[in-house]
Amino acid sequence: MYILMNMILCLSLIIMSITLMSLNFNHLILTLMSIEFLIMSIITNTIIIMKTSNMEWILLIIMIFIIAESILGLTMLLLMSKFSGNDLIKTTLMSKW
Repeated sequence: MYILMNMILCLSLIIMSITLMSLNFNHLILTLMSIEFLIMSIITNTIIIMKTSNMEWILLIIMIFIIAESILGLTMLLLMSKFSGNDLIKTTLMSKW
């Protein structure tokens, strides 16, 4: 029962983070934060599932991919701020046309 309640909570967090990501698409920093929120809820769900088995090494692999993704996102944010002056996605994309 405890695991089921935690999994329902994690699934609701995943749905909420996908909703936040779709609503906050104007700024790159808000999009990156909602992606990180999504990843943290997936990690929480994975930890709950991994409590019953001895496969904790999968969590390390997932964490490596998460760190690489967050570094790429921050690099993209810095380059976008350097070249365009802000993190608005619409103004950056519209200036190319």
